[in-house]
Amino acid sequence: MLLNISFRYSPNTNKILVKELNTIGNSVDFEGNGIIDLKSDELDMNMHLIFLKGYSNIVKNIPVVNYLFLGNNNRVDTNVKIVGKIDNPKVETNFIKEGLNAPLDFGKRILNTPMNLYDSITGNSEEEK
Repeated sequence: MLLNISFRYSPNTNKILVKELNTIGNSVDFEGNGIIDLKSDELDMNMHLIFLKGYSNIVKNIPVVNYLFLGNNNRVDTNVKIVGKIDNPKVETNFIKEGLNAPLDFGKRILNTPMNLYDSITGNSEEEK
């Protein structure tokens, strides 16, 4: 596992501001940021859980199909919020809601594909709009 963390400690507030936290594992990666309050022993972290990496690595190399199945980020991920006491944090996720929305997101991407292909051919990308 590879870990990369960028943080700043404030002795005035006794807090650690985690600017960037990235872990790279064999099957799951984490990306996130947040605050660790050492005075109250509380966490407030926002994380992206990236999974199905093997599937994503295969699908992302297939033009058009990669967008349909993986979206703009070319990965399968979910948001995770970690809050509460350091020794007993509460983990909140919208995994079920995101899973239920997956067919709708897939449908939206099917409908958007012709316009995205046209924009890529004409050079009109989202960054330019």
